[in-house]
Amino acid sequence: MKNLRKTNPIKPLVIALNALLLGAAASSAQTTIIYDTFGGYDALPDHAPDLNLTGNPWSIAGDQTTWGTPGCINGVALFIGDTGGGISLQGYTLPSTTLTLSAGLYVNNIADDNANTRGMYLGYFRDLTLNTNISTVDFTGMLLDATDGTLNLLNNDSSGSSTVVSSRSYQGTWDKGQLHTLSYTIDTVSGSILSATLDSSNYMFAAISIFASTNLNYVGLGVSAPASGQYGYAANFLLTAEATPEPGTLALAALGGAGAWFCTRRKK
Repeated sequence: MKNLRKTNPIKPLVIALNALLLGAAASSAQTTIIYDTFGGYDALPDHAPDLNLTGNPWSIAGDQTTWGTPGCINGVALFIGDTGGGISLQGYTLPSTTLTLSAGLYVNNIADDNANTRGMYLGYFRDLTLNTNISTVDFTGMLLDATDGTLNLLNNDSSGSSTVVSSRSYQGTWDKGQLHTLSYTIDTVSGSILSATLDSSNYMFAAISIFASTNLNYVGLGVSAPASGQYGYAANFLLTAEATPEPGTLALAALGGAGAWFCTRRKK
């Protein structure tokens, strides 16, 4: 005879609810704001990213008269001399205070320079400065040094100049001929870096409040190599935000947890 005490009609519903909540949480863990594979052949200002929730176009930093306009070459973005590009975040409401920025950077065609910090940079601009030989003016973020792979944290000061505030040596054997993947996460409330990864290795930076909202008007990247014939490539530019659960989702999760506990108690 069937044991009715061990049959709980609520349990299947609770299991289904928990599965639904877990699936919703997984699908909304991150919001992709900008994703650009730099496909096609066009100048960066004329190029449309694969996904761009801001609706704003690429704009250029640096002296285009001297170095030319950055452009897309079927899967990479080419930056020559001392030029950069950024997409405005102004007018767009960020879905979270936690932002992750990543891209592949190729620095093989940037000459070694032990006296200066030269390489590819990835981060945020307070403003994009045109007609200047220094595209990192008003820039806050990471610069990958082409000479030895040092990861430099740059901050723009009150005058707009960007200076190195912290550095980390490359972990492993540096090979500038390879494509290097850089990714880091910031908290826009504290202004600090939460985590940083270069070529699958983790890098720790002290809590330095430099990513203030006033420094995050544009997000972008570029090259710092002001010499003829020097350039850098970038690939797979990606900006994401960590989603904040809606109050209703949290309430349903709590309900599902309570139901699971109830089922366990009933079984006992």
